[in-house]
Amino acid sequence: MLEKIKKIKDKAIEGINKAKSAEELETLRIDYLGKKSEFNQILKGLKDLSDEEKKMVGPLANESKTEIQTALENKMGELEDLIDMEKEWIDVTAPGKKIKKGHYHPLSIVQKGSRE
Repeated sequence: MLEKIKKIKDKAIEGINKAKSAEELETLRIDYLGKKSEFNQILKGLKDLSDEEKKMVGPLANESKTEIQTALENKMGELEDLIDMEKEWIDVTAPGKKIKKGHYHPLSIVQKGSRE
């Protein structure tokens, strides 16, 4: 059981570090921390273990879960920073946009229209 928890944690953190988008991170979060995840099944199965096993498996499982959550949060922060930088980037070599100033007075429009 201890080896299984370590493998799940290592695999999760590896996947999180390779993730390139928020959608991938959300999928990983569901896969490793969701209700139907293998990790959650282990946590639910703690009640069936003996007291000695609970003392060994419980803290390791909680620690692993915390590490996975922390890794997810950190990676999400990194991705958000990248997205913010892309939004703030300005191409100074691009031609400017022409700004329309004001409009004709309705009477001026009528007078111009009647002359034509």
